[in-house]
Amino acid sequence: MSVPRHVYVTRGISSTSGFFMPSFQFTFMFSYSFHVIIICVNIVLFQYDFCLLLIVMRRKEIDSS
Repeated sequence: MSVPRHVYVTRGISSTSGFFMPSFQFTFMFSYSFHVIIICVNIVLFQYDFCLLLIVMRRKEIDSS
């Protein structure tokens, strides 16, 4: 999974300078949580698609028999 470039930028700045740390750490945490939400949504959609696929396969089996 590719990590966006701004995450690396915020990590570098927050580790080198203590003064800017809170705001940059906030942006890093926000972007990180945003990616976690996207991954969870993708997993839910994948499960939904998989259920639909199973239903279609079952119907085809019933029709063919």
